[in-house]
Amino acid sequence: MESILLKSSNMDASTPVGTVDEIEAINKLDLPLTEAFRSIVLEDRPLIDVRAPIEFNKGAFPHATNLPLMNDEERHLIGIRYKEQGNASAVQLGKELVGPVKEERVKAWTDFVKAHPHAYLYCLRGGQRSQISQAWLKEVEVLLSPDLRVDTKHFVAF
Repeated sequence: MESILLKSSNMDASTPVGTVDEIEAINKLDLPLTEAFRSIVLEDRPLIDVRAPIEFNKGAFPHATNLPLMNDEERHLIGIRYKEQGNASAVQLGKELVGPVKEERVKAWTDFVKAHPHAYLYCLRGGQRSQISQAWLKEVEVLLSPDLRVDTKHFVAF
């Protein structure tokens, strides 16, 4: 699998993304978050929910569209791996499972952002999926708003 290099003021330019070190590299990026919870409801803000469909179907914010990073089966398999072998192994399995459909999923997010330039992206759990999604969008130069910050665990503002 080819590694992709991302650049950030908080990250060494040679840090590989696409390996088991991806999460550590992503955590060093200056990825924007928002605290604008009011706007989510009051402004009918469009949202991208990157959780698996099974999670989305249990409840989501108003105006959220489910464009998941992982489908239900991928999430299930990665969850088992996480419990048995830890985060690094689960991230590696995620790369193997989602890698073949990464371009399709990034395109869905990109199309949504083009149609809704003020959308937010979220996952509501530990934030790892929204961080990965955000980093993948950054790879295709979908730039995120630098002045908004949310932590639900992690809203991403475009």
